[in-house]
This record gives sequence, structure tokens and C-alpha cells, in this order.
Amino acid sequence: LGSRCEFHTVRPSSRFMAYGRTLVLTWACCFSFAGSVSPLLRRAIDSKGEITSGPAELQTNVTNHPGNPVVDLLVIIPSSVKELDKRVAVRHSWGKYIDSFGRCKRCNSSRTVKILFGVARPAEGDVRMVEKETEVFGDMAVLNLGGQADHYRNLTAKVRSFLEYALQHFRFGLLLKVDTDSFVFMDRFLSMAEQKKLFHPDITSTNIYGGAFQSGARPDENPAGKWVDRTYRKLTGHELFPKYARGAGYVLSPPLCRYIAEGLPGRDSGDGDAWAGFPELQPLPNEDVSVGFWLEPIVHEKVELPISHLPIGCRDRSQIIDHHVLSKLMATRWKSLEETGDPCSAAAVSEEAFEQVLTSKLDALNYSGSI
Repeated sequence: LGSRCEFHTVRPSSRFMAYGRTLVLTWACCFSFAGSVSPLLRRAIDSKGEITSGPAELQTNVTNHPGNPVVDLLVIIPSSVKELDKRVAVRHSWGKYIDSFGRCKRCNSSRTVKILFGVARPAEGDVRMVEKETEVFGDMAVLNLGGQADHYRNLTAKVRSFLEYALQHFRFGLLLKVDTDSFVFMDRFLSMAEQKKLFHPDITSTNIYGGAFQSGARPDENPAGKWVDRTYRKLTGHELFPKYARGAGYVLSPPLCRYIAEGLPGRDSGDGDAWAGFPELQPLPNEDVSVGFWLEPIVHEKVELPISHLPIGCRDRSQIIDHHVLSKLMATRWKSLEETGDPCSAAAVSEEAFEQVLTSKLDALNYSGSI
């Protein structure tokens, strides 16, 4: 079974009329998980950050068909089935930078962009809801986690599966991964990407890994903490993480996506060595650290980008993406942009300051394991 993407016009049910869509042009993507296979992560991370044995369920090979949609920038947003409110917040705010033809008219850019949410294969009771959301918005990817639960602890497996899905269903020049509570100032981002020549043909042979890089970070081994990692030191003997781009937003060139998805460097060696199988990449509890860890021995160029892990994008307009942005701030920024041409009204700046304080308090509680 292969994959097929077509344009369809659909009329949403009354349940979705509240989102202001009466006629939607969508990508209706039919896909399956049958066919030839490549290994998924065979070991899962348990709720305390320990590596445990997991089912060795397999996915389809990373094969990109010539008829797949071609975009300059593919934005992937890992989500969960229950986060409909967060997906709607993105669609009704910075997601509106991109029109139905994949263009950003506000960005003074000819680049094409596709925004895609990825959720784990839904439980039986949620299947129809996910199907309907996919029909209406056309921006959903259902990911195979190999039997692992759709839990924050399995975000590493979800991101890797998402990269595999992206390679199977699209051809793209650059991939951007962000969170559901990230806000992408798309005009700033595309301008920066051009400035840094991330799309430039002169560097097509260069593997790009871009973001706000963290150096010298130490694993948090508090078993109650949200970002606990009690495996890295045991596996490597190192006290500090390798340099990695924080998860609020990072960019990868297609060869790096393929390496992570397949588990080995992309090379055309023919089919004669298929009997040897594929080596696995060792997962870590935190997906952003995992990406930096996996890419450490791979030839690539790290490109520093102004991406903040705090909601400060209006008070610091150099930021192209900020993080921990709640739905209210997303809506406030977009309303301001539509009314004045500037997302950073006084109301947006005020809400931003409030949410930064809130984020700092929540981070402290998450580190301590109090929530």
C-alpha cells in the first residue's frame, strides 16, 4: 500500500463550524503502515526516565515518491490527540501566516510552507474525532509509535516517527520542528533563513542543524522532575550533555532527517547489503537532547538562531520563535497583526510579560517534580 495526497473540498460538520470554516481546501492524505520496514526505537523510556525493553514494532521504509508535495519549508508540530485546543490556537494565530497555496503573503517571500501536526495513532474511541479533524483542516499526520503510549516520555519516539512520516509524504528543502506552545513569527523566520542562506543552493551539500544551542547542560536526575534523565551518564560516562538545540524550535536539512529516521547515514549502496539490517539510534528521555546526541558524530553545520524558550518575542523583536506562549497570547498577537500590521500591541506586550512570569514559576515546579 502506498500513500496518496489530493486536494479535496470538504464541508465541516456542525461541531467544527465554531472554528469559522464553511469551506476548506485540504490535503486529504491516505496512508498505511504496511509494506517494507525499517526499525523503530526498540527500547522505550519509562516514566522515571529509565530505558526499558519495548516492542520491536516496525514501520514503513523511508521512501519518498516523486508525486509527493514539494515545499521549501515543512513545519512539524508534535501534538497529542487531546490537544485540540492548542492546535486550534496555532491555526487561528501564526498558522494564518500561510495561505491555502502555502504562501506567506505577509512575509515578502516566495518560499512555500506546509504546517503539519503529528499525533500518535488514536485509541479506538478517538479515531472518528481525529478523522474528522483531518478532513476539515488537512494538516494532521497519524504516527506509529510502535506500541508505546502517547506520553511526554515518548516524545523522542514521536519526533523520530514524525521525521520518517515527513520523508515519506513530502519533499522539502528544510524542516522546522516546534512545539504546540511555540509561536513562529514566520516573516522573521523566513527572512532569517534567507539571511543565513539556509535555502541557498550553494549549501545543498551541507547538513544544517539550526536553533538556539545549549552547551554544558547537566542531566537532571531527580526522578520526580519532568525532564529527568537517568540514562545518559550510565550510557556514556559523561557528566554533561552534548551541544543541542532546545526543543522550542530547531531546523534540520533533509539528509539529517533521513539519518535520524533510518538510523544510519544516507548513502546509496544498493540493495545488496540489506541482509545486514539497520543499526538503531539510542534514544534519550528528552527529544531535543536526543537529536543533538544522535548528530554529534555526523558531519553537519550548526547554525545559531534567535529562538527563545520564554515568551519574549514582542519585547525582543530579534527573536524568530518564542516558547511557552499560551493560547491567549497567540490570539492577542494575531488580532493585533490583523488590525495594525504589527503583532506586538501594548496588550500583547503586557500578556507576554505575565506569561513569562508564569512560565518561570511552572518551570521551577516541573524541575522539582511538584507538578
